[in-house]
Amino acid sequence: MALTYFIFFFIFFLTGTSFGCTIRANRLSEVASAASESNFVFRGTVKKPGGTTLEVVPASASTAIVHVDEILDGSQTSGDFTDQDITVELRQAPSVREGQQLVFFSNGVAFGASIAVREVNHVDAKQFTPQGLAQVTQAAALRPQREVQARIAQADLVVTGTILSFKPAAGEEGRVPASEHDAQWWQAEVAIENTEKGKAAGNKVVVYVPHSDDIRWFRAPKVEVGQQGVFLLHRTSIPALKLEGYTATSSLDVQPMEQRQRIQNLLRNP
Repeated sequence: MALTYFIFFFIFFLTGTSFGCTIRANRLSEVASAASESNFVFRGTVKKPGGTTLEVVPASASTAIVHVDEILDGSQTSGDFTDQDITVELRQAPSVREGQQLVFFSNGVAFGASIAVREVNHVDAKQFTPQGLAQVTQAAALRPQREVQARIAQADLVVTGTILSFKPAAGEEGRVPASEHDAQWWQAEVAIENTEKGKAAGNKVVVYVPHSDDIRWFRAPKVEVGQQGVFLLHRTSIPALKLEGYTATSSLDVQPMEQRQRIQNLLRNP
C-alpha cells in the first residue's frame, strides 16, 4: 500500500497535476479552449468553499464564494464585479480550497445583488502566463462573430424590416411583475421587407422583447418605432403570456441593416 501511494505522488510530482485544476497553464490550447467557451474570465481568491452569495443558488459542495481580484474578460456581464464576492458553481466538487488564488473560466447563470457563474475550468493563478492572457484576449475578440453565428443557426426566422409599433404585450400593461426578474414583455410589430431564413405567415410579424431593466435582461435588445434592421427571431413558449411566439432576447438578435450582407453570407456559409 505504501509503495502504491509513493508511486501515485511521484507521478503527481512529475506531471504537475493539481486536483480539480485540469488546465495546465503551459497547455495554451487548453486555455484557448476554455476561454472560447466562457464569457466571464477572472482572477479570484476562494473565500468559502461550499458557500453562496445568492439565495437562488443554494450552497452545496459544488459552490464556492470567490472574491474577484481582477476581471480578464467580462464584456458579457452587466457591471463591474471587481473586488466583490460572487458565487462559482464548480465543474467538479470539491476542487478548490480556501485562500487559493485561481483564474476561473466561467459563464454567468444567475444575477441579483451579486452574480453566480458556472465554471468551465480553472488554472492556478501563479501558473497563468502572459501567453495565457493573450489567448483570453483573442477569444474575447472572436466571441461576437461566434455568437452571431450561433444566434443565426438557432433562429427560426430571419427577416429584414422596420418596426411599426412597440408597446406592452397584451395582458402585460398594468400587471404586477411576478418577481424582480420578470421579463415584462413588450411586442414589436415588424413590417417585413425580405425573409432571409424560415417562412413568415405574412408581410408582418409580431416580436416579443423583454422590457425589464433587471440585470437578468441587460442583454435584451433596445428597439424603437421606425428602427430598421435584420431580426433573428426565435420561436419560443412564453408562459407569462400563455402563448408561443417569436422572441428577440439578445442584443445580437437585432442587427443593423449594414450587417445584412454579412448575415446573408453566414446563412449561405454557416
